[in-house]
Amino acid sequence: MTYNTPTVTRWIAGALATVVTLVCAGMAGMSALERSTSVAGSVMFVALALVMVVGSHLLPALARHSWVGRAVFGVCVAVTLYNHAYFFDSEKQNKGVQQQAAIAPSADVLRYEQELALITARSLPLVSADIAAASSTVAKANAALERCVSKDGTRCTSAKASLEMAQAKVVGLNDERAQAMRAEDLRVALAGAVAAHSAKVSAAGINRVDASVAKLLHVDADTVATVTSIMQSIALEVMGALLWTVALPRATKKVKVQEVKIKHIVPYNIPKPPELLGWARAMLIQHQAQPRDSPVRRNGA
Repeated sequence: MTYNTPTVTRWIAGALATVVTLVCAGMAGMSALERSTSVAGSVMFVALALVMVVGSHLLPALARHSWVGRAVFGVCVAVTLYNHAYFFDSEKQNKGVQQQAAIAPSADVLRYEQELALITARSLPLVSADIAAASSTVAKANAALERCVSKDGTRCTSAKASLEMAQAKVVGLNDERAQAMRAEDLRVALAGAVAAHSAKVSAAGINRVDASVAKLLHVDADTVATVTSIMQSIALEVMGALLWTVALPRATKKVKVQEVKIKHIVPYNIPKPPELLGWARAMLIQHQAQPRDSPVRRNGA
């Protein structure tokens, strides 16, 4: 039993199938353009992508009972799914880059960098070594001054000057050490601020829905994005193939119809109503006169 699809249904299905095919062709063409590196390559990649889309949509309707057509259809669908997945992934990355670029620079990072730029102190290990050497010099100068005072309490100008110079150097080095320690603290704070800002930028590049689903399923967000891209691609391909199957009419075989003439057989010549009573009485008498095993009686029984 064959079912003839109404013409209106086929027209609607054809319009929807055209829209789906154009959408899929555009997606496949854009993904092909992004993979090409020359004009000739772009033309060939786009042409190949369009052929694959047309094959995946129209082959089920044009080659309904061909195993070769079904095999070619499977190849077309596989290539088209790859093109669609590449398109979805490329658009996701571009959107992520745009969202990351919209993130404002970290105020903490800028402040820490400015403070570090104003500090001219050397590294803390170098300053600490100089302080140790200067402290030793102060100790020696102080010992020299004490010996001088013990010998001649009024003439120790040179020893006092040496001690003052050594002490002044220690004071300067202590200030430099304080700046070096401040620089170390600023570098630690800067590293933390940079890490926080980097995490914020990375989070901005991930789709919030993908992130939520990934957290729920305990998988990576990229895996969720890839799976959803493939699912959308499969839905588009199935929709396109199904709509074109409905839009294009199925080929039907012509069946020869034989006319059979049936003759109307009337077992009895029934008389007209005025003679009906006499005819019935005659038939009853004739039926009763036949023996029980008579064929006429058995047929009339």
